[in-house]
Amino acid sequence: MSESERLNKFIASKGVTSRRKADGLVREARVKVNGQTIHSPGFPVNPQYDIVEIDGKPIDSSEKIGDKHSYIILNKPKGVITTASDEYGRKNVLDIVGSKYRLFPVGRLDKDTEGLLLLTDDGDLAYRLTHPKFKVDKTYDVIVTGRLDGSKVRRGKIRILYRSNSKTRLHITIHEGKKRQIRIMFMYLGYPVMKLKRISIGPLKLGALKTGQSRRLTGEEVKNLNKAVGLG
Repeated sequence: MSESERLNKFIASKGVTSRRKADGLVREARVKVNGQTIHSPGFPVNPQYDIVEIDGKPIDSSEKIGDKHSYIILNKPKGVITTASDEYGRKNVLDIVGSKYRLFPVGRLDKDTEGLLLLTDDGDLAYRLTHPKFKVDKTYDVIVTGRLDGSKVRRGKIRILYRSNSKTRLHITIHEGKKRQIRIMFMYLGYPVMKLKRISIGPLKLGALKTGQSRRLTGEEVKNLNKAVGLG
């Protein structure tokens, strides 16, 4: 596993500029780590999974694990579309993560859904994570209108977190992943979805990653995903 190093040292080691000038870039608020503006040149970064940007452009690091494939997890904000490009010029997920590699999203989240989105150039893993026959669980944090009667939900595994007369919060786990499946299902039952956020895909968890932030997967996370779909 890679060890952390100072942000200014990391920038200088990539040939972008000198360490002293890197200090200036950081103090001018031109440097972000995993989408967050950093103000300390000594901020610790891990080259294995941290994404460092200068003026919005990612700089080269160990983006490809084992020099084979690239894997990035994004906490997709509401209002961003899950495509590599858009004819109407709307903001898409690649506008957020940026990459010098040709990444594509694994599965889709509709424009109004937030949460965990994996981007990669690993076609074999992406296929197995999204195809129903591999039965990879996807868990969502959902808020619906009204007091949900859990016995009415025939698909997926649910866990009620909070319930009142006006709304219900729950976690639901499914593996089919059909287009707008959860929204359509709860609308049919009479409980329109107010908020929908994906929090896990198989063993990969969103964790504390903030909305709009992204990072590289660790080698262990990639290993666990491959194992979950029979590639490990």
